[in-house]
Amino acid sequence: MSLGRDPTTKRYRYVSVTVRGGRRAAQREAARLVKEAAEGKIPLEHETLAGLLERWLAHIEARGRAPKTLLENRRIAAEIVEELGDKQVRRVRGRDLDALYDRLGARGLSPTSVRRYHAVLSASLNQAVKWGLLEHSPAAQATPPSIERHEPDTPTPEQIKELIEAAQSLDPEFATLLFVAATTGCRRGELCGLQWSDVDLAHGSLIVRKSVSDLPGRLVVRTTKTGLVRKMALDEATTAVFMAQRDLAEQRCELVGATLGASAFVWSDAADYAEPLKPGRITAEFTRLRGSVGLPHVHLHHLRHFAATVMLAGGVDVRTVAGRLGHSRLTLTLQTYAHVMEVTDRRAATLLGESISVDEQNAEQHARSDRTFNVPLNDQQGGSAVGLAQISRGAPNGVLRHLRHPEKSFENGLLSTSTSVFGPRVSVIRRAPGLTQCPRPSESARESWRLLPLRGWSNAKKIPLSARGA
Repeated sequence: MSLGRDPTTKRYRYVSVTVRGGRRAAQREAARLVKEAAEGKIPLEHETLAGLLERWLAHIEARGRAPKTLLENRRIAAEIVEELGDKQVRRVRGRDLDALYDRLGARGLSPTSVRRYHAVLSASLNQAVKWGLLEHSPAAQATPPSIERHEPDTPTPEQIKELIEAAQSLDPEFATLLFVAATTGCRRGELCGLQWSDVDLAHGSLIVRKSVSDLPGRLVVRTTKTGLVRKMALDEATTAVFMAQRDLAEQRCELVGATLGASAFVWSDAADYAEPLKPGRITAEFTRLRGSVGLPHVHLHHLRHFAATVMLAGGVDVRTVAGRLGHSRLTLTLQTYAHVMEVTDRRAATLLGESISVDEQNAEQHARSDRTFNVPLNDQQGGSAVGLAQISRGAPNGVLRHLRHPEKSFENGLLSTSTSVFGPRVSVIRRAPGLTQCPRPSESARESWRLLPLRGWSNAKKIPLSARGA
């Protein structure tokens, strides 16, 4: 049976199989071949890389790949065909791909661009493995150039305000678009795809459903980049900006006798807002704007980085940030904005330290002694607990800093321990008021307390100050 022309040689390709049996067996085998040919599962001895790329592009197009992505993949595939198109797929080796990457790099392509070629080859050859055309992908044996990850450039709030103020004097509608881009983090195509049915001004919320792709000679409205629909809350300032944009749009519609309906786009070049704004026009206008204010290093996509950076630095959890940005994986957010996470990591360290740190007075005491502890005490007869002793290791056995008791309170005193038939004891020697040194105690000045539920000083010193309340 015929499998059509080879894209490179233009010759017809055929496949045949010998069947042992009667007419019906041959018909069943022919039906199987037709089915496998339609699914691309027939291993062709002379299948070329050009033919594989053509079938792979048709395969991903049928599965809804974004038009702009398809356009770029076709461009890359065409250049690969010029270099390796006539090579049989089963003869492609990792060294052939590495040689291609070297030639692309010698032509001045950046490592990021070269890896796009590797991505196309890897995806098509992996699909060939799934189709049964190859046992393994030679792309796994290739070594594309590595990419150095750089922190995304993020404009400052002052620079964002400067851009918006400059846009306000030139094109008020473009100023509202920039404000929304900075506060929502929406992609360029998503901003172009917003319709008034997606904006809830009464409740301050926004639903991002669509994205606009700018293709040669036409605009394509499709799902978002990740295919996800996301809803996000709007702050009062952003809600007010949407209201101002709606007023501007209604004024334009009145000039041409049109009505701004729910299906109208938020931003548009059309007088009735029936068509989306072209993404390329936004980029061109932003390029002119940044040059007029002396910010040539700021790109439109940096407004998205600004939104992510402000949220993460402000302590917003990663899952919420990823949801507002439309990231399909949390790892993408973490990898892209790892430098911002260092700020929140520092804040977390400070928070943990402050949660168990002592005040300045206790900190000074802690510096003079080894450790300060809270020790629960019981009376000598073993009755119910009567207080807590805050103890510092400062004297030969310890210094009592404070003792809380239902009837009496000891602010300072020396501490000693002993053992008797009643168990371990802590003896508190009261200090006379106004004396810096404790005199030799008399029996009347000695009161004995038993640790509860501890057993001895060696156990008591293991309890930190934060473990029990004073």
